[in-house]
Amino acid sequence: MARAERQKLLGDLEKEREGNLVISYVTSTRGNFEIQMADDVLPLLYQHLERNATRAKKEVDLFIHSNGGSGTVPWRIVNLVREFAGKFVVLVPFLPRIPITEQKQKGIDDCKEATKRKSCPPATRK
Repeated sequence: MARAERQKLLGDLEKEREGNLVISYVTSTRGNFEIQMADDVLPLLYQHLERNATRAKKEVDLFIHSNGGSGTVPWRIVNLVREFAGKFVVLVPFLPRIPITEQKQKGIDDCKEATKRKSCPPATRK
């Protein structure tokens, strides 16, 4: 998908989310080309939040698609977003498969399955 098309879709999502600041974090989940969540995203996320600090005060929606990765990344993302956001919502396009859903009780206000617009199931530990 071309960059312009992705930006249009994110703009449409922001409109649907009533103008909330929407940040996307998408890693490749394609077979043999999978990319894991890693700490290298944190400086980029910080730049987005700092550049949009006024909008972030109301609410930040993090659209995330990933197979997972480093277990410390979700904790660091939640803490970083919480420095800027009045409310923090995570949007996942499919069933949550990533550790960030386990951080709900540690700072995420809401978690939505983006395709069905319903709350995510509570995280379970095995």
